[in-house]
Amino acid sequence: MHGVAEALFFAACFGHHERNPAEVERFTSELRKRTPMPFDWIHEAGGRAAGIVINPAAFSHTSVAVLDALNTCAFPILEVHISNIHKREEFRHHSFVSGVAAGVICGCGTHGYVLAIRHLARLILSSRSN
Repeated sequence: MHGVAEALFFAACFGHHERNPAEVERFTSELRKRTPMPFDWIHEAGGRAAGIVINPAAFSHTSVAVLDALNTCAFPILEVHISNIHKREEFRHHSFVSGVAAGVICGCGTHGYVLAIRHLARLILSSRSN
């Protein structure tokens, strides 16, 4: 499901119903199919999401547009990478997204998404209780 031309984006939208405290929307941008660009989706999510878990893939070290879109968000952002980007090529060690993220999880495989969504829920719930 992941690769050079794909980036997975998740928005966690936390509702108020006790039995269903969280809704998670999945967005996948496939560049080769010219589906919506991730920054368009980030702007759209900004109006309804309480936080974002994002795997920017190659956008992490190449896209100032994704960074600019994330800079408009007034909620927590968690960055996830399936592989350990620090064990890969040198150019992958820098991420524009990390500078705006509340946290970064890498090298945990797809379980990183579970960890990120759980942590995002904690961040959102603690900000609501303050």
